[in-house]
Amino acid sequence: MKVLYCYRYGILGGVCTQLINRLRVLGDSGRLEAHLLFSRDYGIGRTLDGYPYLYFEPDPARLEQLVREHDFDAAVVIDTPEYLEVLSKMAGLPLVTEVHTTVEQGLKYLEDRRWRTEGYIVPSEYSRRLLADRFGIGRAQPVEVVPNSLDAKLFPRVELETAPPHPVFAWVGKLDPHKNWHGFLQVGACLVERGVDAEFWLVGGETAPPARQAELIDQIERLGLHTRCRWFPRVEYRAMPRVYAAVRASGGMMIVTSQCESFGMSVLEALICGCPVVATRVGALPELAPDREYLRLYDFGSWAVAADMAAAMVPPDEAARVRNVLDADHERLTTNYSCETVATRYLGALTRLVDRASTDGRQRPGTADTPSSPDTAEVTHGASR
Repeated sequence: MKVLYCYRYGILGGVCTQLINRLRVLGDSGRLEAHLLFSRDYGIGRTLDGYPYLYFEPDPARLEQLVREHDFDAAVVIDTPEYLEVLSKMAGLPLVTEVHTTVEQGLKYLEDRRWRTEGYIVPSEYSRRLLADRFGIGRAQPVEVVPNSLDAKLFPRVELETAPPHPVFAWVGKLDPHKNWHGFLQVGACLVERGVDAEFWLVGGETAPPARQAELIDQIERLGLHTRCRWFPRVEYRAMPRVYAAVRASGGMMIVTSQCESFGMSVLEALICGCPVVATRVGALPELAPDREYLRLYDFGSWAVAADMAAAMVPPDEAARVRNVLDADHERLTTNYSCETVATRYLGALTRLVDRASTDGRQRPGTADTPSSPDTAEVTHGASR
């Protein structure tokens, strides 16, 4: 299948990582020829240097020329409404929408859907429910759930010769309200109040504006955590297994304070590397490892409860017991979320959606799926190839 993927941000983040994982499995096997289009290059060009089907085009109106040059079987647009609007006018091109964001501003394009689509692909049951409850999506067109994948070879178990001297509680993310670094510092302050002799590592935030970086330092000082906190603004992707290994070896864990997550890649990375997690009960996080004691969940804002959960796992006997359970589940986790497993599921979902354009004498259904009439609004946009 020859597919044009369109996404605004050419940066090595969660979405681009998933695209690369698909390329590695489906592209190498010849099942998918993926053409990747981004509005600008924010680093993905270096990562995919030499890839023959990589394009950067800030003007969505010029998409038509690219489509004319290639005989695409379908186009997939990821959270970029301007591309949807242009591609939906091209008769004969099946169009699929992927929704990965949970940020309010990023979801606004789903409110007034004047573009057509064969259906949607989302990374979690939470995202599927969000689309149904908030936007009425899924009545006229299907929503396929395909989880994100993780290349376990890039996240091996690492054994360190020397462990940190105190339990390490780590937080990974951007310094933004969505990831909620403020909450992590509050959990840290609660742990200190409980007498836990710990270190607190913040990983990420290199792109934060200077004012926010200064705010972070001020907050650390205000909470009296300046002798216990370490901030790593940038850690290379390939170095993250050593971070998780250090946390595991110290007897600590990862703390998540996010307001919402459409999937939770950093949580999965930590678990695959053998690092327990205490996380907010938000978004898709409960789906990753339901009812497993190495992923303990608390209500958003209940920082004292999070601290209690974390502190309960610090004693050596309890820490060893929880890690033994996580170790026993390692193979199941790596298999369920492996690139090979997920890529096969993804190709099946994409094929089902694209095949919808071939029904009724190969006439595209072209359902608008607008909020005003999600069950019946259909517009024919021409014959499918």
